[in-house]
Amino acid sequence: MKSPQWWLPSLVFLQVFISLLNSDNLTDGMNWLTMKLPFLLLPIGFIPLRAISLKHLLILFSLFVLIISASVSFVLIDYYRMHNDINYWRGDVMKTPFSHIRYSLIVCMSIFIALYVFIHTHSIQRFVMLGMAIYLLLFLHVLAVRSGLVAFYLSTFILAVYYTITHKKWIEGVSFAVGLILVPVLAYNLLPTFKQKINYMHYDITSYMSSGDAVDLSDGQRLFSLEMGWKTFREHMVFGVGAGDLIDEMNRQYRDYQDIEISRRLPHNQWLWVAVSSGLFGLILFGAAMILPLWFMRKQMTWLFLVFLVILHSSMLTEATLESQIGVALYMTFYLITLLVNSGEHHD
Repeated sequence: MKSPQWWLPSLVFLQVFISLLNSDNLTDGMNWLTMKLPFLLLPIGFIPLRAISLKHLLILFSLFVLIISASVSFVLIDYYRMHNDINYWRGDVMKTPFSHIRYSLIVCMSIFIALYVFIHTHSIQRFVMLGMAIYLLLFLHVLAVRSGLVAFYLSTFILAVYYTITHKKWIEGVSFAVGLILVPVLAYNLLPTFKQKINYMHYDITSYMSSGDAVDLSDGQRLFSLEMGWKTFREHMVFGVGAGDLIDEMNRQYRDYQDIEISRRLPHNQWLWVAVSSGLFGLILFGAAMILPLWFMRKQMTWLFLVFLVILHSSMLTEATLESQIGVALYMTFYLITLLVNSGEHHD
């Protein structure tokens, strides 16, 4: 494990561990620390897998895509049976196996994994994977979860810019950019769930901006959580409030807004969450864990690793992605698997 990118995630665990020294509520603090154990232990568990061949890695990728595609099919069947009870105009969303936000990120990542298999195989399997990628892309727009959609379009845009510049394919690049703009326009006009979600988001944000009342507004509550989180960070800028005291401190800030759910009171931004709980000191550790892999991988980074970083980091701007078990599992699993692709045996 001489390569720093393999052990850098452990800094996230260290960041939470050190913040416990500044916490009074050690019960909550230990819960947050336990949740971060995969950042410390999973890289060790992946040591034997570094010898895996590209052939077997592609088989695992294919199985993963097929499983996610099957899961998507069950979600669509369930939505078809219950669509009258799900109103996207009210901010509802179809039922998913777990958090619809995390699920949309997995679907988004699955699209690019399917394309990776498509590029690296030369049998009927590649066309199956291409079909799965298109199927998952359509579902992503039907699901209409913004985190997944933003992650997909941002990743695709960055890949397109990189390809256009490095290969000097200017006409193809401009054509692709136009197509990338047309896809959401078509989705807005053809998919009712997508259209209703966009309209609800516009109503939610404009209502909050005009009235400042966040109690009954989903996006308004998110924006308000950022305001309160920033206020708390400014009061505890150096070392934060401590991971164990984060919930207690945010509840104190919300003492005049008791109608807002407790889960909505926590900062809806991973970086702000770290800033509030661990201060500038914690931000340095967290930033090193998140950003330095880009530096150490700059000479051998595959496009799949870049896509993973864009997907997960874009979600961290609007969600505390790493403050749930599924979020931690999602980040560390894809981080380590895409590192396997980047290892010496698996160059593109």
